[in-house]
Amino acid sequence: MAAIAPIQGMLKRHLLTHLSIGIGGGLISGYAWWYTFHTPKIAIRDAWYLQHQAEKSN
Repeated sequence: MAAIAPIQGMLKRHLLTHLSIGIGGGLISGYAWWYTFHTPKIAIRDAWYLQHQAEKSN
């Protein structure tokens, strides 16, 4: 008999935890990217197009 019990089945036992951390971390990262990087860049782009269209129509 070994002095330390072998580690077996940890992934199976902690599958729900690993999935929750993975999916939750991905969602949080996605929301952070969307609202801190993507949305401001799109607002700048849309403002440029509105300004360009206003200059074109004058």
